[in-house]
Amino acid sequence: MKILLLSHRTPYPPHKGNQIRPFNVLTSLVARGHEVHLVAFAEGADELATKAKLEEYCASATLIPLNRTMGNVKALLSLPTGTPPSVAYFNSSALHQAVNRLVATHGIEAMVVYSSTMSQYVPPEFRAHTVVDMADVDSEKWLDYAKEKQPPMSWVYNIEGRRLRSYEYWIVRNFGYSSLHTQREINVLAELTADEKKKLIPITNGVDLGKFRPDAFPTFTPEQVPQNERQFFSDLNAPRIVFTGAMDYYPNAEACVWFATDIFPTIRTLHPNAQFLIVGSKPTPQVVALNELPGVLVTGFVDDVRPYLATADVCVIPLRIARGVQNKALEAMASGRAVIATPDVITGVGATAPDHLLLARSEQEFADAVLQVLRDDNLRTCLEVAARDFVVRECSWNPLMDRFASLVEEVGRNHPRIDTNSRELMNALGR
Repeated sequence: MKILLLSHRTPYPPHKGNQIRPFNVLTSLVARGHEVHLVAFAEGADELATKAKLEEYCASATLIPLNRTMGNVKALLSLPTGTPPSVAYFNSSALHQAVNRLVATHGIEAMVVYSSTMSQYVPPEFRAHTVVDMADVDSEKWLDYAKEKQPPMSWVYNIEGRRLRSYEYWIVRNFGYSSLHTQREINVLAELTADEKKKLIPITNGVDLGKFRPDAFPTFTPEQVPQNERQFFSDLNAPRIVFTGAMDYYPNAEACVWFATDIFPTIRTLHPNAQFLIVGSKPTPQVVALNELPGVLVTGFVDDVRPYLATADVCVIPLRIARGVQNKALEAMASGRAVIATPDVITGVGATAPDHLLLARSEQEFADAVLQVLRDDNLRTCLEVAARDFVVRECSWNPLMDRFASLVEEVGRNHPRIDTNSRELMNALGR
């Protein structure tokens, strides 16, 4: 089957959540014998340079440069209209043309869309033959942001949330299938009829169990990391509390500021040498400033998060705004680490507390849970084993992607054979 995969960013290298999922979709479809053509946005020269690598996995890769400044202008200009700003942000005539060209020349039979904002590129006659992987109900995230911010940004986020919610309903009602990571996300779209809900399938995220495993670094030494990172491993005898994630993402940055300023000082009263490592690229100025606090280490970009997970006594995920499945939680659990997280994180992962990880809501609950893990070796070991067992049982990519691929194959089998040379199709492609 000939399949067109649309993604709002290049899925290689699969390091971040919005790369890992589409990469696994791509490779699973190819493994089942399908011819996959990728069209994706790429930001900067490094992402554009992944084209050759991607074409080792798929039949063709078309990468369209993403201009953030122009995207922001488009989003701003959409405010007086009815278009969700995020949809306007990702609107590109070059990407529309790339889709039309591939449809006309390769006999595409089915489409896969990663992220709701990319649904705008599916020609009308292909909607019933497309699976949209929305991942999360992004409208809910923007509505959450609106509650956290002050005007005028709260007004902008509220507009985005309301418009995107309508757009998400439109997707479910008009496309072959849509998928979300969790049943909790599905329940947010409460206005769907019973028949419409049948087109909305929960398929959770997986984790690379071979890459993230407890014995990834059985005899770790600082010499195994690049020279510029060894400063973060200078005292491996100190209690190490680790957070991993993209640090230009508001919920991650907010969570780390909260933990470092309101929770970590309590831990340091009993463990004066304890360290809180914030591991992730592009830290915001507010996160960088945390370096000034005793025991807080902000790494910025690292080549590999696994050494930080391997040397962690406990991983914390104090997100107060969290949608869907947090890959950082799956990776920590797959690495056999004790994890402490907020209720929204735990619900998204599907694990239960205290069986697989610990739950904390307030500053005091987080501090108490971390201190409990640090002083109770038996508890920590039990959590580490249970965490790994859970993800092995529930979060292997193969069965999850097999289920997703079967949806794509179903909508593709129902696709009418279209004469790509016909005037009717060429007219459609010109829309």
